[in-house]
Amino acid sequence: MSNMRIRFARELDALLGLNNDDGKRIERIANWAFSLRFANQREVDVELDTWLVHLGAMTMGEEFEFTDEEMRRMVASSAALI
Repeated sequence: MSNMRIRFARELDALLGLNNDDGKRIERIANWAFSLRFANQREVDVELDTWLVHLGAMTMGEEFEFTDEEMRRMVASSAALI
């Protein structure tokens, strides 16, 4: 499971670092989260699964969106639990 946490932290950190001036940043992160979750269901622990579901739901409206700071805390928390 720690490999999935490493992958999650690296990939989300990379997505947060991209220049996303086209307004599709939330959509990219949400699509990535759903893809990662479904492609690796057996390797994802409960907490990581919850994060992926919530990140994937960000396209449902502004009330579901995380701030950069919140997503960076997910990265840091994931890395700390490895």
